[in-house]
Amino acid sequence: MTYLSDEIQELRAQLPQFVEALRNARLNYEAAKKQLELLTHKKVVYDQAVSDDQKVDSIIRTVSDLSGIPMSTMLSANRHSKVVIARQVAIYLIKENTHLSLGRIGEVISNGRPKNHATIIHSVKAVLDDYWTAKKTNTETERYALAEQSKDLLTANFEI
Repeated sequence: MTYLSDEIQELRAQLPQFVEALRNARLNYEAAKKQLELLTHKKVVYDQAVSDDQKVDSIIRTVSDLSGIPMSTMLSANRHSKVVIARQVAIYLIKENTHLSLGRIGEVISNGRPKNHATIIHSVKAVLDDYWTAKKTNTETERYALAEQSKDLLTANFEI
């Protein structure tokens, strides 16, 4: 057996105990966290100090500042390449660092008509493709550079 399948077997064996403990305990965040830590032997950390709305606002401001594109333009229907790149990077960072649904991301990233979930998927894929290309060819694209700079600044502001 492989290491991964051993872990899966162990988790399957412990799952009934976990479920039973949750049924017996008052169902709240602390009880679930404690049982999950016992089950996985790892500390569960979730920073509730920074809400998803605060993260979204910070991400959009950071990308806007770094790209030199005003927030109002970035959130508009403007399809100029520099605006699109900034918007795609913001969408990627929002998707990776919040728990928002694709539809909700489409709503917060536009001032007018919400972006379709397929647009959100395309934006995330475009940034990931640039990451892969940069890694393979050892070159940086504008989208890759903006995403990296934004990540660095956001990490300094709060744990994302």
